[in-house]
Amino acid sequence: MALVPKPYIARAPSVRSRGVPVVPSDTVDLEFPTQGIWVGATGDLRVNMAGQTSPNPVNFLAIESGTYLPIAVTRIFATGTTAQNMVALY
Repeated sequence: MALVPKPYIARAPSVRSRGVPVVPSDTVDLEFPTQGIWVGATGDLRVNMAGQTSPNPVNFLAIESGTYLPIAVTRIFATGTTAQNMVALY
């Protein structure tokens, strides 16, 4: 059986070892694909998912403050993102 590479380091679902404040950008990817995003202030989130083979942004709408999204993303766009105080979790 061939091993399939994963787009991020696998960890136990509840373990996060690093958090970095997010600066949304339309042109720059995050340093690493995330294991989750914490949203501190209500709004929308426009992202590129880590498993996508071509850039095709996904929109998460009306995310409430204090929400944890267990998603692997490579970019959080400035255009289309109104959520604030986000933290990328690795």
